[in-house]
Amino acid sequence: MNTNIIPPQKIKIFNYELSVEKKGRKKYYYQLNKDEAKEFGHTHDKRPIELNETSQIVRRILNTLSGKITVKSDDGIEGLVSDEQIKNKIMQSLTHIDQALEGYELNRESIELKQAEEEKEKYLEEITKKADEFQDFLIINNISLHTFIWYICEWLSGGESKNSMIGLICHLSTYFKIKPVWFLTLGKAGEGKSVIDNNSQVLTPNNAVMNGRISEKAIYRKTIELGERYLDGKILTMKDLGGSRDIEKWMDTLDRYKELTTDGITEFELVSDTPDELTGERKTRFFIVKGNPSVCLTSVNTESFDDQIMRRGVNVSPEATDEQVKKFYHFNKGLIKEERRRILNDELLLFHAYIEYIYEYYHDIEIINPYWTCLEKWFKNSEYYKSSLSLYPSLVEAVTLLHYHDRETIIFNDKNYLVSTKFDNKLIADLFNPSQGMSESSVRVFNLLLKWYKPFSYDELEAYKIGDITLRDADTFFTVGEVKYKTSRVKALSGLPIGEIINTLQNNGLIEAVDKVNRGNKNIYVLSEYEPLESSNIIFDDDMINDYLEDIEYMYGIPPRGVSDIIIRENRNKTSDNSIGDLKLPPWFSKSPLVSVPLYTGSPLKSAEGGFVYRPSPPSSPLKSAKNNLSEEV
Repeated sequence: MNTNIIPPQKIKIFNYELSVEKKGRKKYYYQLNKDEAKEFGHTHDKRPIELNETSQIVRRILNTLSGKITVKSDDGIEGLVSDEQIKNKIMQSLTHIDQALEGYELNRESIELKQAEEEKEKYLEEITKKADEFQDFLIINNISLHTFIWYICEWLSGGESKNSMIGLICHLSTYFKIKPVWFLTLGKAGEGKSVIDNNSQVLTPNNAVMNGRISEKAIYRKTIELGERYLDGKILTMKDLGGSRDIEKWMDTLDRYKELTTDGITEFELVSDTPDELTGERKTRFFIVKGNPSVCLTSVNTESFDDQIMRRGVNVSPEATDEQVKKFYHFNKGLIKEERRRILNDELLLFHAYIEYIYEYYHDIEIINPYWTCLEKWFKNSEYYKSSLSLYPSLVEAVTLLHYHDRETIIFNDKNYLVSTKFDNKLIADLFNPSQGMSESSVRVFNLLLKWYKPFSYDELEAYKIGDITLRDADTFFTVGEVKYKTSRVKALSGLPIGEIINTLQNNGLIEAVDKVNRGNKNIYVLSEYEPLESSNIIFDDDMINDYLEDIEYMYGIPPRGVSDIIIRENRNKTSDNSIGDLKLPPWFSKSPLVSVPLYTGSPLKSAEGGFVYRPSPPSSPLKSAKNNLSEEV
């Protein structure tokens, strides 16, 4: 809190309004308005009580009002107010407004506390209204929350829905103050890393993201202004750290953020820019920053990141193919561009308000995941197992909290517990792979490639190049087209986005491009690795779940029946509507990263004029919000 600043204090001078704002220790800003229109503004080093009749500000006010102020006598006769009368009124007003400034200084704490309470109340009313509108929007358009997120991701860009969703869930874990999770987008130059980074931030409320590229002096100023916990729950964006030089430049800052992420506190030592007037020495200030922020960044240089950075979060690589990116730029024009802008300005902002509402009212609720042991078995072989013990369960909690309106609550000993579902755990397993960072579909396709193709033979490639064999004859190299042909013959793999999968396998170093097809620009790929990948599916084992229910009783005191009844209801009602509902996807949409979500495969509707017809904006007065909170009192 800066005690040298006082917000504008206002007073009427006839039909004009004078406001005085204290902007510094000896800095006052005077402004004269009429009918909310500014007449003039002036900065002065004297407070109102110190001004005399000959001061510049008094003369400017007098000149402005002179000859313009009239009054009516009791007889109804209208006459001008003399300059002397106006001057007296100005001096009286300056005395009153100085008293208002002094009163604010004396009662600053209570005044600002009241103002903060009023602003918070207004903010809560606004986000509550918009959160209800968002839930109504889902009902009206017959779409589930997780499918809505995928739909928004598709409109953001081409081919990066999965990575964008991963980034959002990481940021929600930080924002909901479950666990700060760093989100690192790593890859080669020009692959579209910043697109993923930007998407993840756009999906997150504005009050969750802050610029992380600031100096220690800037952090000190922010701490003085906003308090020592101003970074708590924030996502600090470092943007693109292009290489070793950028990383080295910001490593001290990253080290501070690492301390905050892990310990929740860091101490700064700041040397003053100006020497002391008496001693000539530069004073050293010590200040503390508290809180648990996370970091999001992009970089081409993964070797410069130590394990302390890598194990603090999740890293992804761009997956979008050239064709997907081309389709985005090809179609993102005219009516489609306008529709995209409307969706991001209207529908996405409702989603932001919904997230903010959850934080304000539910972020401190405790979450019970009855499938914790199944989740632990899923990530047991991950590279950073000890870090994963807190990482993946936290991501599941973030998904559970995001679906708070559709999750059951246990009330036990006057305390509320939100219960995670199989879906929450499976969503994390579908999006995150603790070993390879790939989807289950990518794992399955790669393991089939190991069966279909042998180690690369230059002789076979040469035979193809001179026309002795065809692509379909080859058994040591392949193209996207050939893999599409082979997988189309496997019923369970039909319709997969093979282009995206091949790109993912290449980014993960499992295959590589060695040449181009004859008379074309398509890549020829070969295997780089020959060991099968383990499945990333999560298995819900009934025995493991039942054993963990007994542990829940030991940890929380909740009898197993309290949670098992919820599991039974979940199993009974495990079908859910995962369709795209009444919404329309952009022309560049790709395969959903959620295995259980069917795609909307219809073509965009055509109007009589031949243009695209999109769903209209949601009604201004939607249906009353349907609250689906279910409670189980144990």
